[in-house]
Amino acid sequence: LEELATLMAEKKVHTLPVLRGDELVGVIGKSDIIRTIAQGQ
Repeated sequence: LEELATLMAEKKVHTLPVLRGDELVGVIGKSDIIRTIAQGQ
């Protein structure tokens, strides 16, 4: 999560794609990262 948060801050983006191989399986946003950290995971 720390690596994702750093990448998002450096690139000034709010969401990133989640890929499994070449297939898009979802997106992760800043709110997802904040929620996960707040829950202590």
